Amino acid sequence: GIVLNAGVAYDAPFDALTVEQVASGPATRSSTRTGDDPLDLHVDLDLLAPLKLLRALLRADALAKPCSVVLISSNVVRQALVGKLAYTVAKAGIESATRGLARELG
Repeated sequence: GIVLNAGVAYDAPFDALTVEQVASGPATRSSTRTGDDPLDLHVDLDLLAPLKLLRALLRADALAKPCSVVLISSNVVRQALVGKLAYTVAKAGIESATRGLARELG
């Protein structure tokens, strides 16, 4: 089986233009792609990356059959936290994708 747990969670107001406007400290800056929109960053890393990895593994027939696939979400999906909208949207997408994949892959 495989556990897919991608996650980056910046405190970013919905109208923030770039990660630089919300990131602070050298560790945070070095882990971001310069100029990225926080919404794009969260969707790319928290939603698309694990799904694309899973798809690549399935296409390469690299997972044992049968196997378990675990996609990690967050309890933030059921809360309304200021500054976490982009993260919440991406993790809600993971939950929806998990339900769809369960039906599609069995």
